[in-house]
Amino acid sequence: MPSSSERAMRHGELKQLRALKKEYHSSGPRNKKVLKLDEMSFGDGEDKEDAMDDGSIDIKDVDFRMRNDASQLKSLLRKSTAYGHEDITMLKIILVSGFYPQFAIPDDFNKHKVFF
Repeated sequence: MPSSSERAMRHGELKQLRALKKEYHSSGPRNKKVLKLDEMSFGDGEDKEDAMDDGSIDIKDVDFRMRNDASQLKSLLRKSTAYGHEDITMLKIILVSGFYPQFAIPDDFNKHKVFF
């Protein structure tokens, strides 16, 4: 449960984000984006750098920040980190079993196992 100071900070942040969104929508007509095919570069990395240099507002970033709280995202990231060797091994087993379903991993603790 966030404290009152954290709620006040979040409220101020949301107020700023709403102002940015309002400024973005009231700034006038947008130029249409046209995809360009260059033989040398297929990515849009250069276009993103150019778009960020002109001082424009990234509306998708603003929407994401309005929907998600930074402290909640940090706690989610902290909780979802695999800590031990056993966790990493289990993730590898799950991933590899998806790629190679014809292989099975023997279960030593299976009491219904048939011995040949």
